[in-house]
Amino acid sequence: MQRTLRQILRVVGISKHKRNVEKWVDSVLNSATVSYGRNTTLTSNCRIPFGVIDADFECKSFVLYSEYSNTDYDREITEKEVYTFSTLSDEGFIKRVHKAYAEHFDSIKELRLYFLNQEVRFWVENKDLSMAIIGEYNDIENIDKLKVWADIWALGFEDRDEVFIYTDNIDTIKRKLVELKEVFNEKKWSDERGCWEYDTSCLWVMYGKEKAEVNIIGREAKGEEWVEVSVRI
Repeated sequence: MQRTLRQILRVVGISKHKRNVEKWVDSVLNSATVSYGRNTTLTSNCRIPFGVIDADFECKSFVLYSEYSNTDYDREITEKEVYTFSTLSDEGFIKRVHKAYAEHFDSIKELRLYFLNQEVRFWVENKDLSMAIIGEYNDIENIDKLKVWADIWALGFEDRDEVFIYTDNIDTIKRKLVELKEVFNEKKWSDERGCWEYDTSCLWVMYGKEKAEVNIIGREAKGEEWVEVSVRI
């Protein structure tokens, strides 16, 4: 997906309810540096003397926006960071979340997650399963065990580590399941129900940390199979 840093920051500025969004975006870009690679990272504070020349780049589906206070100078300054990534298990994302909740909990000001231009609620849990709170000390798992949950749908397969698709719309999950039914699922005829029943044991669907029950059935109608998908939390 081709986007610019200005477009990303404009979404952030709107969600932060900035009175003059464009002015705020300019202030971030005018004192910033950016690194492109597998993921894209923008860092900005008033001590960076050079701005960035904005241009289209291949942006990942997720964006993490963070703000930290920095007291290493003669006055406190706010450092801003934009980080783009493609999966909630991304190493850089997990590292930044752990930093915000555990390592630098006393200097974090803000942490926001976006998926395809929409802000998404996300959370981590303490070891006792209570909700970790931004800006407070949290007894969370070590970085190699930390999991981040978000209010978003995810579809994956039992024999693969990565998520196949993320979406904020359950209908997208249902359409994808219909597309994949012949490739990944076996089916058997149920005389009792009068339909084909697809075996969905090879895949999983989750919303946040809740695993969904997935049922796919097919019936013959006018010589063609009509497929019905149900996904329930």
